[in-house]
Amino acid sequence: MLGKVLAGLRGQGMTVRDIAKEFGLTPQGVTEYLFGLTMTQHEGNGSRTVTDGSPRPRLTVV
Repeated sequence: MLGKVLAGLRGQGMTVRDIAKEFGLTPQGVTEYLFGLTMTQHEGNGSRTVTDGSPRPRLTVV
């Protein structure tokens, strides 16, 4: 997901410097935050187990 967000921002002409400025960070600080993230894997088949019968919540872009 993060890769898609960053690709979208680059597609709009934003640079790491622009992103850093928006968050009040240095470009180096943004780079450190981004490269500090790791991918994790979760076991499962991609479906949610519903125990209370509630419908699956809808995801929205904010």
